[in-house]
Amino acid sequence: MDPRMSKEEIRNRIDSLSDKEAAEVVDFIEFIREKRKKERDFLGLLKEVPGPRIGLQAVRDRLSKIRGSMSESIREQRDERG
Repeated sequence: MDPRMSKEEIRNRIDSLSDKEAAEVVDFIEFIREKRKKERDFLGLLKEVPGPRIGLQAVRDRLSKIRGSMSESIREQRDERG
């Protein structure tokens, strides 16, 4: 479907549906609205949660302090199994 489709064209398509099919469209619209509301609520909650704000470089710095590497761990586990 062309995202530039006019609302009038969308209405015309809905008008051509049976009542049952139109009800399914309404259900889908409500699903989209509820999904959007949940996303907004979640993002709003994230903004309200107190805590330090750190940037990407700070995350990288913290992760770089983790000793070892994943490949090293896998190699050690493989050697333990024989």
